[in-house]
Amino acid sequence: MGLTIHYTLRLRHTVSSAHAFALVQTAHRRATQLTRHRKLRGLTAIVPAAEESWAVEHRRVGPKRQDQWAELAPVAGWVFIVHVGRDCEPAMFGLCRYPATAHTRYGTARTGCGSGWLLKSFSKTQYASVHGWEHFLKCHRAVIDLALLWEKLGVEVTLSDEGDYWPGRNVRALRRELDEMNGVVAGLAGALKDAADGAARSSVQSPIFAHPQFERLEAEGVTQHAGKIGKVVAALRR
Repeated sequence: MGLTIHYTLRLRHTVSSAHAFALVQTAHRRATQLTRHRKLRGLTAIVPAAEESWAVEHRRVGPKRQDQWAELAPVAGWVFIVHVGRDCEPAMFGLCRYPATAHTRYGTARTGCGSGWLLKSFSKTQYASVHGWEHFLKCHRAVIDLALLWEKLGVEVTLSDEGDYWPGRNVRALRRELDEMNGVVAGLAGALKDAADGAARSSVQSPIFAHPQFERLEAEGVTQHAGKIGKVVAALRR
């Protein structure tokens, strides 16, 4: 749970493995430059996608009435990971190819993956706010801009920003969404901890507890979302 940026990188047309690898190399160089310029934490070397567990694609396959989900390991591709900043989830980038079919209990099913190149990933940025608004904003912007680097390489980029910063780079909307989500999480985390008994209290953990304004956020979250928080606590007690 937390404010997250989701993104998809896609090459719909067929290109060779050599061409795809060259695109990843170029993107890695540009990400390295951005990392240095923005003073981000750093990034990894390029590795084969098969070596990175985050590159597994979860997709529903077969007839919808069967509701079959498959974990699709990449059959080709390369990825790298950018460590954006403290308490911001790392962001993975790259290009992968996935199998056209998968085995299910009903037999072999088509996955819908064509011959193009694809990567779907996300980065939860919310808890970077534990270190202040400016740090959070720096991290959130960096994830967006790291994804957009790929557009200049001819890769289709789809972004879904739960913070409403993108599109439009609306900082005011982002601040509003961050405060709202921090209040929800703080209120729920505090309520769960209060409801826990004995040793169970120490098992309730969340990065939001480290926020310097946790008590204010908790109070605001409880005030605004008391009904929903109460239902969650009651359900867990049952």
